[in-house]
Amino acid sequence: RDEAYLRSLGVNIMFHNGRQAIDVLRKRGVSIIFSDMGDSTAHAEWVSDMNLIKINQRYKDDRSLPTLYALSEAIFHEAGHAAHRGDARSSIQEDVDCLALNAMAYRAHVAQTPAYPYFRPKGRLKPLFDNGVARYAQLFFNWDPYNPPTYQGSDPTLENLVHRIADKYGDLPPENPDHPIPILPYGHPLALRICQELQRRFAEQSETMAPINNR
Repeated sequence: RDEAYLRSLGVNIMFHNGRQAIDVLRKRGVSIIFSDMGDSTAHAEWVSDMNLIKINQRYKDDRSLPTLYALSEAIFHEAGHAAHRGDARSSIQEDVDCLALNAMAYRAHVAQTPAYPYFRPKGRLKPLFDNGVARYAQLFFNWDPYNPPTYQGSDPTLENLVHRIADKYGDLPPENPDHPIPILPYGHPLALRICQELQRRFAEQSETMAPINNR
């Protein structure tokens, strides 16, 4: 059900389960390490020229089940970047695909451990949950991460998701060879909607910056 829903939004499904992601990482010889991320708010990062996935070292000493779940969800996302060519050439569509992996993994863990969404992170763990894995499950599936999953929410057109991805990844090209924007039988894929939002912002900014005598 989740995969069908995500495909209807214009997501290319990278993996159907965690085992497939692990197999890709092993095949490519990808290492996973805890490291200083530079940006304290970053949770994980694919580093193509080093063939490794970095995990923010602030989470290194926490072995609680919710944290292990959350880190595995972050790794699932980065495995999407490491798949195929595994290069550093990302795109809006690639990040849509990989962020959807976050949401899929989070929802799978909720199904396995129903108490998981009710975990209240504190201190250094708070960004990992509140602004990370749980956030994208909420944005893609439009539900409150602290309540049972439902497709009924306050943002049925996913405008919040479109704006968030535009804010974070608006400097990227629309697509790349391994992550093409899919053609949908109806509606516009997310990546195209994000590009349209970026065009709207650019036009608005250009109008604002136009000389007064040209208006």
